[in-house]
Amino acid sequence: MIASHDCGIIAVSEPSGIAIRDASNWALRARVVRWGSQAGYPLIGAASVISWDGSRILVDGGGASGADHPMWIVNWANDRNVVSSASSPAVFAGATGAIVPLMEGGSFLIPSGNGPTYLLHDDGKLVQVTG
Repeated sequence: MIASHDCGIIAVSEPSGIAIRDASNWALRARVVRWGSQAGYPLIGAASVISWDGSRILVDGGGASGADHPMWIVNWANDRNVVSSASSPAVFAGATGAIVPLMEGGSFLIPSGNGPTYLLHDDGKLVQVTG
């Protein structure tokens, strides 16, 4: 379970996908499903990071034995990918577990293991900030 900074939005990884809930009354606001794999078997992605304002979640599709982790940053309100490891593989190379939500909106800092760091702005634009 992950929560926005004000705990108004909660994202819960469930067997049928990620449930986005209103923390005040536990009402279901949306459900997000992205598929990855683990050891060759289909795996529903798990919520791992939520933006400061609660509008976007990072979904990690898993991966076994050092395999690539498919990842998506999703605007859950319309169930659309903002950016993904498939559309921008260089951005997510080595970034598992290191993606940081920035204050005041839906932006993220995406540092990669051995490469440049990217900034994902609220408007969806990616900007390389180092390397």
